[in-house]
Amino acid sequence: MPPRWAAGSRQPTGLSAGAAYDAGLRPLRNKRITRNGTRFPLRCPRNEGLDMNNLYRPLNLSRRTLLRGSAIAGAGLAGLPFSGAFASGAAAAVAAPSIIACPTWGARAPGPLDVLTRNPDKILIHHTAGPNSTDYSAAHAHAVARSIQNHHMDVNGWTDSGQHFTVSRGGHVLEARHHSLPRLQAGSGMVFGSHCPDQNDQAIGIENEGTYTTAAPTAAQYNSLVQLCAYICAQYGLPATAIFGHRDYRATACPGDRFYGMIPQLRADVAARMGGGDRVGLYRPGTGTFFLEGLGSARLGDAGLVPIAGDWNRDGVDSIGVYKKDNQTFYLKNSNTSGVADGAFRFGNEGDIPLVGDWDGDGYDTIAVYRPDNQTFYLKNRNDNSGEADGAFRFGSKGDIPLAGNWDGDQYDTIGVYRPDNQTFYLKNRNDNSGEADGAFRFGNKGDLPVVGNWDGDAYDTIGVYRPGTQSFYLKNRNDNSGEADIVIRFGERDDLPISGRWR
Repeated sequence: MPPRWAAGSRQPTGLSAGAAYDAGLRPLRNKRITRNGTRFPLRCPRNEGLDMNNLYRPLNLSRRTLLRGSAIAGAGLAGLPFSGAFASGAAAAVAAPSIIACPTWGARAPGPLDVLTRNPDKILIHHTAGPNSTDYSAAHAHAVARSIQNHHMDVNGWTDSGQHFTVSRGGHVLEARHHSLPRLQAGSGMVFGSHCPDQNDQAIGIENEGTYTTAAPTAAQYNSLVQLCAYICAQYGLPATAIFGHRDYRATACPGDRFYGMIPQLRADVAARMGGGDRVGLYRPGTGTFFLEGLGSARLGDAGLVPIAGDWNRDGVDSIGVYKKDNQTFYLKNSNTSGVADGAFRFGNEGDIPLVGDWDGDGYDTIAVYRPDNQTFYLKNRNDNSGEADGAFRFGSKGDIPLAGNWDGDQYDTIGVYRPDNQTFYLKNRNDNSGEADGAFRFGNKGDLPVVGNWDGDAYDTIGVYRPGTQSFYLKNRNDNSGEADIVIRFGERDDLPISGRWR
């Protein structure tokens, strides 16, 4: 999908490039390599000798991202005051969707099927690659299920429908392979499938009626898929990050380019449906330690760096990073654990403020800087050392603090600023040079620090503030001017800096 820049706004910026690598590190971005047409994730090597000496006190900034996790528990948080309620770490109960059983849609008797005692460890999303029908009736959904079963049994020679479940374009959910529904309802065991070689004894397969190379699923279909996946995850104790596309494990176009590009959003929406709201975190400049709500603590680098967090490798989980002011370098980790960085990328000029976001909607968070001198955002679509920005957008006024978030619920992060002088958030729904904010919302008190996130799991990032004087987060579920906080959390110490992230 192309980056969401306004026409003609992509421009080189002349940013200092710096060294191509720090201490032999390779680019962090979780690129995919192809072997005989199959795509595999590639992780970065770890460098044991990364020097990150610096005594710079971080700027006041925060980044948008989705968060989820459990109530405070874990190493490093024992002495921190905390109040406020979030769901516990165990998956909350998820309502079962209405699932049409095999006898109801007229399934044929299957051949021998293996019912396994092991539970699945993932969900694979497929599309049927058939017509995008506008018949949204239950009768049509039954006919689609029968057609798939006939093809799989009579043409492919399989003992039953290959996938475990089917979702029609009308949003009807059907059991596809016999015995799949009772195993799911019990949350124990699974039926050996026939939907992806080497994954048939590990993955629940879901077919979605239609072809999604360029078109998107219908809203009813997508919503039913979210509910079905959330129910599967809750029943089997899987995280939302265990959802993948067919092409992640097989050389295939399935589930179509458009649908595959929606997988990160599907994970986010499933996590939200499972009761996972966004989570907060803090960075303690004096020790260089992150305290992540619901997860624990992790240290990266020395004291006094600038904290960031993002989904660097498209696994659906945000992990920590730091920015070193004196060499304009981002140090990023693929896990929320103490240790050295997995990747280092130099970008920006002296005095720039770092931020990150998914600028092109591909599911990867990538680096960016805001230049206070000219009030310009310089955004990159890849975590690399090219030194060149993919887009430059002027927005804000002198003294503003840069922000990024998914303000309108689409798949793109866009820019914004927080103006300390009047405690107002100015948010844009497009990365462009119009100079106009799409919304301005006053919230907080003088001295507050901005923080944004999808606090209620509805796919929209909304505003909040961290108040150092009371060590409290004040979070809103709507971007409006009501002035009322929906969530108040006491957490941290006076000099801590707020961050947010999907820590699990």
